[in-house]
Amino acid sequence: MTHLRLSWANTLRPALGATGIDPVELGGDLLERARQARRKVAESAGPGVPGFRDLPGDRAALAAVKEQARLLRPGTRHLVVVGIGGSSLGTEALLSALAPGVLRGSSPPVPDGIRIHVLDNPDPHSARALLDELELEHTVVNVVSKSGGTAETLAGFLVLEEALARALDPEGGTPSRWRDRLLFTTDPEDGLLRRIARRYGVATLPIPPAVGGRFSVLSAVGLFPAAMAGLDPERILSGARQVLEAHDEAGPPASTLALLLHRLHEAPAGQPARPIHVVMPYGDRLRRLALWVQQLWAESLGKRDRVEGKGTGPTPLAAAGAADQHSLLQLFMEGPDDKVVVFVSADDAGPDLVIPSRYPEEEMAAKLAGHGLGELLEVERRATAEALRRAGRPSLHLALEAVDEASVGAFFMLWQLATLHAAAHYGVDPMGQPGVELGKRLTGGLLAGAAGPSPDVLRPEDTGGATWPDP
Repeated sequence: MTHLRLSWANTLRPALGATGIDPVELGGDLLERARQARRKVAESAGPGVPGFRDLPGDRAALAAVKEQARLLRPGTRHLVVVGIGGSSLGTEALLSALAPGVLRGSSPPVPDGIRIHVLDNPDPHSARALLDELELEHTVVNVVSKSGGTAETLAGFLVLEEALARALDPEGGTPSRWRDRLLFTTDPEDGLLRRIARRYGVATLPIPPAVGGRFSVLSAVGLFPAAMAGLDPERILSGARQVLEAHDEAGPPASTLALLLHRLHEAPAGQPARPIHVVMPYGDRLRRLALWVQQLWAESLGKRDRVEGKGTGPTPLAAAGAADQHSLLQLFMEGPDDKVVVFVSADDAGPDLVIPSRYPEEEMAAKLAGHGLGELLEVERRATAEALRRAGRPSLHLALEAVDEASVGAFFMLWQLATLHAAAHYGVDPMGQPGVELGKRLTGGLLAGAAGPSPDVLRPEDTGGATWPDP
């Protein structure tokens, strides 16, 4: 596999000291655990399950994405993606890495190019600012929700649809003027958005039934915004396909990544347990990949185990190098020894920017002169990994060949496959998120008022506690 490289010497005892993994385990207990996890992953697989494995080979879905982009891109200056969680994080990670000038909030913007906005939170200030910025006659709204009933997404859609209708059809006689600017990415058969689409003729793209939200970035969820940004969805899928084929033939590096992180979490007696998994990209374009991994790892692995029903799973933490060397590194170095850092970087990050020679009489300015900013960033990553090693703190390094479509597609597939292996190690079902459902039900009840649960089902937050200042 050419797009990714996983290095893990800094998890082993020869590099780390007594708190590292004994290399003898690699040919014994850990090898057997890896085989068991691989068998469980294979046993859980079947036609369409887990669905994300089928996405790189789904030619019909790819053709549908390309066709919708062909129809909607001409004349479009703004694309608004309305979604939350898995319906937005992957898209943001993909665009931030591959088309940063297209994504709103990124810098620099592409002159006269399409701007892509992600509305993922029902914050009225952000929504008003977005509405003020949009040229509604040149705007496409892509609503992304498998069920269609996600409260935050539905609320954003309703606000934007009303704005489109008022701007493009003020008399109310020709709704096609604004409905033609809508695209629903949703379940192919059922759900609120599917019902609205059938009733009013709104264009749609399907999310396959066996593909959960946080595993959906390689479906139309991520590929349609990518195509609208001028990226090549086929190359994204080709990188993912290469990782999948290599995995099915041999297993690593997805199985190795999962195995090492689990082993460092549930360490044997006498060694520190490291349940906090820090994903730390070096490079602004890679930052949001860590946020995507954070959701994937947390919602898939933070579960009650299948045997005892006990809460288990790691705590993922997204960090950003080199900035967080000046906020979190002190904790990583001398705080509780409960973390393992996964550094993420790119071998070829693109053209560098040379630091000029100025103030040569100043020692640090003289050291920097003639080096590149990208070179400095990589030197800082290597220095941080070495500092952690000397402190007995473990780390891994995941390197992308380049910041391009194939490597980013490979990154997504690697972590999704690693999630299946990690779930086997932790003894949990990686699909579903039952812990999220109660909050959704209570939200619906509170919004329904008298038609929902009575208000006393919620305990006031200050009952039995205190407020400040004292009343």
